[in-house]
Amino acid sequence: MGAHLNAYTSREQTVYYAKVLKKDVPVAVDILADILLNSNFSQASVERERDVIMREMEEVESQIEEVVFDRLHEVAYVGTPLARTILGPEENINSISPDDIVRYIKTHYTAPRMVFAASGAVEHDQITDLVGTHFGGVPTEAPAGLTYEDSPYSLPGPTCA
Repeated sequence: MGAHLNAYTSREQTVYYAKVLKKDVPVAVDILADILLNSNFSQASVERERDVIMREMEEVESQIEEVVFDRLHEVAYVGTPLARTILGPEENINSISPDDIVRYIKTHYTAPRMVFAASGAVEHDQITDLVGTHFGGVPTEAPAGLTYEDSPYSLPGPTCA
């Protein structure tokens, strides 16, 4: 197909994207849907990714700009998820299991928390139909017993009496 498929994570979002020719848009949407909705997380694949993340962590920790940026976030956003590093603490990386990943996806990958965006030589109606077909069944909320905290991002500060 000659497409470009990739993903990245920042402190605020995880992005999965494809760059394709106009004629390949339906296939790209199908592939993205398959990745997001039907991924299998075997123990072997989690182990491989764990090793990749640990090497990435070593690389990030050797770059002074990255370390300073992480520390800045840690101080500026005390008590909020934005204070955490993208990779997380080493103990989490070493202990995460396939079940943890599946539980996270079921909890966080819900329709109100997802955005599908397209640009370039795409037809609006075609994209709308494709997204409805492939993502229309995404739950609007996490299954019972799986929740995330939507705590307000308030920083401790001085109080006035």
